[in-house]
Amino acid sequence: MLIADDNPDVIRVLSEFLRTEGYHIRVAINGNQVIRSALASLPDLILLDIQMPVMDGYETCKRLKSIPKTSRVPVIFMSAMSEMFNKEKAFESGGVDYIVKPMDYREVLARVNAHSNIYRYEQQILHEKKLISKQFAVTFEQAAVGIVQIQLDTFEIVKANRKVTAMLSISLDDIINTKFPGLAQEIYVKNIHKSLKALQTMKSESFVMEFCLNDHSQSTNWLKVTASMVYDIMGRPDFILGILEDVSEKKAAELGLLELNRELESRVEHRTKELENEKKRFAETVINSLPGIFYVLDSDGHMKRCNDNFKSSFRFK
Repeated sequence: MLIADDNPDVIRVLSEFLRTEGYHIRVAINGNQVIRSALASLPDLILLDIQMPVMDGYETCKRLKSIPKTSRVPVIFMSAMSEMFNKEKAFESGGVDYIVKPMDYREVLARVNAHSNIYRYEQQILHEKKLISKQFAVTFEQAAVGIVQIQLDTFEIVKANRKVTAMLSISLDDIINTKFPGLAQEIYVKNIHKSLKALQTMKSESFVMEFCLNDHSQSTNWLKVTASMVYDIMGRPDFILGILEDVSEKKAAELGLLELNRELESRVEHRTKELENEKKRFAETVINSLPGIFYVLDSDGHMKRCNDNFKSSFRFK
């Protein structure tokens, strides 16, 4: 912990008290020393006096928050009751809390413990997130399937692995910032956008879809996407992950099978007609070979069929 105050008595008493509570203490007497000390070794917490020479507490806090390395370190302001203390200015400059002098050391300890624990917890989360991101990056690049990271609000592709560039035969620069539905032919765009919207609004957890690419000059014509929501370490929606597979060969086989089925159906229909005609011809041959006259009537008494002898006898054509 870093304590900054230009009053040596405050530093001495406060340091002794916090050391007995198990804290390691560093001290500074002005704003410049605070910044140098924090940059040299990040503290878990800074107790910062408002009234200091060279640079007051407000300005010191602003500068700490403007530096990426020190921006997350919590700052608790200290101010005497007799001093002009602007709470709004304190919080606007980046402070998380304040303590009024003379101090109630039980209150000091409670506030210090609370903000130190919060900071350490946040640092642990950030560390775990970095480890997960590193592991994800390795898996992302080495995957045997195409993987894209889709931005949650715009549906733009913000990251893609090498497998995607190989499948689409285009450079990474041409893929990044492309809206994912734009990869597909127009007839598929609406359904893809609708499915992504369902993920965005948490109405679904994932979806699977096959679509034809809008650029037929590529070796890959058909893609299968399995898309799902990815959450951050706090359980909040972070981005959409899309797994892409080249299903062009499968689609070609399906289309070939469909064409074959159509051809077989046509052949069956044609052969059925031929058999019907042959059946009629055979029936005519049989009845014409019968001696005498032969005819068949339907239930209404209308003639359905007769042989040639009947036709010649009654001069029917």
